[in-house]
Amino acid sequence: MMKTLQRAHKAATSENNMNHQHRESTMFRKSLGAIGLAAALVTATAGDANAQTACAFRGSLDEAYCDADRNMVADVPSDAARQRDPSTLVFA
Repeated sequence: MMKTLQRAHKAATSENNMNHQHRESTMFRKSLGAIGLAAALVTATAGDANAQTACAFRGSLDEAYCDADRNMVADVPSDAARQRDPSTLVFA
């Protein structure tokens, strides 16, 4: 009878440990997901804020362009990495 009680106690203890480990694992995964979502939102918001503050006036131009001097023509990008230098321009 004593051996049966010891086995039952050992099985119950083992099951409780497994349930505890599963709960910890689930909580950890949920925490990582929440952290990832928060980081994505902060990054997206920061990118939008930088794009909006970089240009004082767009007029009716797309968000990719700026018209700071308000002459209704897109201005040359202030960031040299965004400027293009085509070899030939053809106007037909």
